[in-house]
Amino acid sequence: MKKTALQSLIAGLGTGMLAACGWASQDSTTACYAAWNSATAYNSGAQISYSSVNYTAAFWTQNQNPSTNNGSSGSGQPWISSGACGAMPTPAPAPAPAPTPTPTPTPAPAPAPTGSCTQYVSGHTYNTGDKVTNSGNYYQCTVGGWCSQGGAYDPGTGWAWQSAWNQITAGQCGGTAPTPAPTPTPTPTPAPPPTPTPTTKITWPAGQLLPSFPAPAATQDLIILNAAPTVWAATSSAASHATGHNDGDGWLCQTGIDAPNLYMVYGPYDTNTPSGPNTAHFSIKIDNNTADNNPQVEIDVRDATTGASLASQTITRQQFTAASSYVDFPLAFTMPADGHQLELRVYWMGGAYIKVASVSIDRNKGQDDMTMFASLKALVNATQPRIFSYEGDQFAEGQYTWLQSLGLGYNSVSNNWSLITKYRSEISGLIVYDDTLRDTINLAGTLAVGRKALVVSPSEATTLTAAPYSLPILMDLRGKYANKLAVYQDLYNVYWPSLTHKVLFGLSPTGVLASSREYAGAIGAAMVWLDPRVPAESTLLNSFLSSMGAGTVYMGWWPEEGSGVTAASQYGIATVASDYATNLTLHSGMPRTVTPKAIPPTPALQNKIYVAFILSDGDNLQYVEHLARKLWNDPGRGQVPMGWTMSPAMLDAMPGALNYYWSTATSNDELLSGPSGYGYTYPNNWPSETQLDQFVAKTDDYLKRAGFRVITVWNTIIGGINANVGQSYATNAPSLLGLTSQNTGGGLTIFGGKLPSEALTCNYCATEDYIKSFIASGASGWNRTSPLFLVIQAQPWQGVTPSSFLDVKNSLSSDYVVVRPDHLFQLVRQANGLPAN
Repeated sequence: MKKTALQSLIAGLGTGMLAACGWASQDSTTACYAAWNSATAYNSGAQISYSSVNYTAAFWTQNQNPSTNNGSSGSGQPWISSGACGAMPTPAPAPAPAPTPTPTPTPAPAPAPTGSCTQYVSGHTYNTGDKVTNSGNYYQCTVGGWCSQGGAYDPGTGWAWQSAWNQITAGQCGGTAPTPAPTPTPTPTPAPPPTPTPTTKITWPAGQLLPSFPAPAATQDLIILNAAPTVWAATSSAASHATGHNDGDGWLCQTGIDAPNLYMVYGPYDTNTPSGPNTAHFSIKIDNNTADNNPQVEIDVRDATTGASLASQTITRQQFTAASSYVDFPLAFTMPADGHQLELRVYWMGGAYIKVASVSIDRNKGQDDMTMFASLKALVNATQPRIFSYEGDQFAEGQYTWLQSLGLGYNSVSNNWSLITKYRSEISGLIVYDDTLRDTINLAGTLAVGRKALVVSPSEATTLTAAPYSLPILMDLRGKYANKLAVYQDLYNVYWPSLTHKVLFGLSPTGVLASSREYAGAIGAAMVWLDPRVPAESTLLNSFLSSMGAGTVYMGWWPEEGSGVTAASQYGIATVASDYATNLTLHSGMPRTVTPKAIPPTPALQNKIYVAFILSDGDNLQYVEHLARKLWNDPGRGQVPMGWTMSPAMLDAMPGALNYYWSTATSNDELLSGPSGYGYTYPNNWPSETQLDQFVAKTDDYLKRAGFRVITVWNTIIGGINANVGQSYATNAPSLLGLTSQNTGGGLTIFGGKLPSEALTCNYCATEDYIKSFIASGASGWNRTSPLFLVIQAQPWQGVTPSSFLDVKNSLSSDYVVVRPDHLFQLVRQANGLPAN
């Protein structure tokens, strides 16, 4: 659960792609890459050699012998042969320098090929199987769509040609290969040694949920990514008026006082709204929303540069959902071009008291920049984490907090665009998304790192293809797809077979502008945004999920919580909520040793009412990175026993952060598992007992290493734990002290005669008053002859803090004892004759 508001491209398109090579002299061969190791996990694009043959990884692979597991691009095999290799001959010594310059000899022209293949033409349409000649060699097309793109796919010369073509012999073209004329060796000119670029070192050991990144650079480039909606107050200098008057918090028009049938607000003539789809918002108040249903105002959006109306809406009295309160009226429109002046207008008809607080635009160019810089982070940090971004809002921890907590230095970057110049040598080009179909952002992000590309808007492409950047467009998605479903169907049909199936990302292309896009892109995961409630989207989503296999994970988030978690659970897939996690590439590279603290001694059992507090939502990586870290500084922390939910997946995704929490925890702070183990899932919905047992066993392994002894198990937001599910936890998670369940007030259940489960007294309390009320209700009827156990789970998004728990604790009588959740379950065990664990 969470607060929503708040790979490689294809086989062979990974980092480390072979450069195209021309003729070699007859006594030389291509150098071999590092030898293949069966114990090493290789990511897409990794280059190795085996038995004097070079290979490139098509996707993540481990212990798959390249000599018996190779094929052409798109074949489904993990390795693509790059041809024979061997030791390079020792070059002849350079001649002694002559006293006068020696002119560079002109090579004799190479003889024409003798094969019958036609000459290749860049951009010409080629079908799979077509044969061509180019630059003196012969090639056969293996992927028609890519063979026809040209540029990067030009056979033998483009940087990605091996993903579209196979080199063949002259005999396969109906002739014999010509012997190239010898090229005289020019006098060599010493070149300065190149600056080394770190090689990709992402590893994904067997049995690990999520991959490990290389250790981050000691000093990070710190950038600020912030693209909040652009808001203009109706009383500001940016707004103009033909009627009405300033009334403090807004611009007011009153019947009988102000002239009707005029624009009460118009402006601001801003030029920063990007081309493509946008949404304007009008914050407007009315005095009475029931007297009639007559039209009261008209709102509209206008391109002031051309005079064209882009959108308009007439608003009647009853369309105001409340009286005397500001109501938001959104108005979608498409901006035809960059740099045009935008005008937002409110026309008053004179029939009611109307007040306008502000007008605003959801998008601005800064939002497009967020997506682009997320792709830059993905590309750079896949090699070694070197860029750290802060994208904070009111729930965030502060821009330097984690850098300081993890002991990293930083270089504050004043101009984010300077990083494109700094890392220019690691960027091959651009993928341009379709601004009118923003789901293409997900497709572009999926493919970008494999092509060493930035994901850019059309307007950004105009800037980046020009000097000083001069980056080529490698792929242009504009106009390629008719609708959202077509984008993801193509992703599934064409690219999914070559991507990792261990994780699938769900990212809103309009909501998640950066954040975990960098992590998804860096590991080469498919990014989708499919709603299980929409039949056609559900069918395609099920195709992805069914091909992943039980025990894998879905990351990011869902269009709607319950339907999404249910859909994944039915395939044995857990959700790791993480859409607004911002620096997982860096966090995943921190040292993986986590040192939990021992449980303090359990207090003596008495005839008291024992209360345990749990702060929810720690299964969500964005929460533990942001709001939980902020709440960790709350002055009430350490003064009241409480449980902090965390995700066991932090062992892979945020080990340094998990270790920070443990190292700074007080004896009153317990870290425990959020729902329902290593990921958020509804165990009652799992498809088989065997798969459920495997999920629980793997959860127990992660729990032990993370130091968690309690799990909050969710089966929907109000559901209890089925008997078979409880038995699975009792059998396969022996490290557990206890479980909580969501069926509020459901009492105690003991599974397998050894594992206690307490139904929550409150399953999602939002305020101190709610907490006090549920405690009083849970304690009503207590007989004073035996202990009573209450577990309060509170959500953190509306102001509940450790200080809130402290206030509640201080309000309780001497009949109550507040304890840590692990202590509560030890006491439950004592009270029910169960062995201590």
